[in-house]
Amino acid sequence: MKKIGSLLFCTISLLFSNSYEVTNIPCDEKLSVRFKADEKSHAFYEISCNKKNIKLIRCEKNDKKYQWCKVSFKFEESTLVGWVYNKYIKETVPKNKVQKKNKVEKLLKLAKAYYFGTKLHGQNYEKAKKVFLKASKKNSVVAYRYLGTMYLFGHGTDIDKEKAKKWLMKAIDLNDTSAQKVYAKYFLHL
Repeated sequence: MKKIGSLLFCTISLLFSNSYEVTNIPCDEKLSVRFKADEKSHAFYEISCNKKNIKLIRCEKNDKKYQWCKVSFKFEESTLVGWVYNKYIKETVPKNKVQKKNKVEKLLKLAKAYYFGTKLHGQNYEKAKKVFLKASKKNSVVAYRYLGTMYLFGHGTDIDKEKAKKWLMKAIDLNDTSAQKVYAKYFLHL
């Protein structure tokens, strides 16, 4: 609990995931727990700022783009589950994920420099492929797509349509629309 001016605030860390937290709820406010992720739904419980052991189940945005989170918490002998909406729910990214993301972004920047060629790095598909492979080991959807196209067109490798499909499908499984377009254009004969 912290005090800013005359207002008291507290932070509730949701236990299920490090990706969301509820922060700085003024102690005179409460989170209304509802049956559905809808502001018109009946509120059946209110969580105060000092409530402990709130577990996050999942978060989503409704059709009006409001952030709603499904939570569970103890009430007497029962575990209650409901939806909360509040401006105090915010997405957070753990520090190690930020560092990993920055490393992948650096790998992709270097790989693209080799792939397309720059003044500093002349075009070199073989080096681009090696760097994209490193990025792919860190689950980079962009690396998957580039590797798929490199195998498809023989950039830095022999043409290998099976490997091209494999890499493009990895990107497609992660909802990469560019990979979907390449796959549809070259592998779906409509």
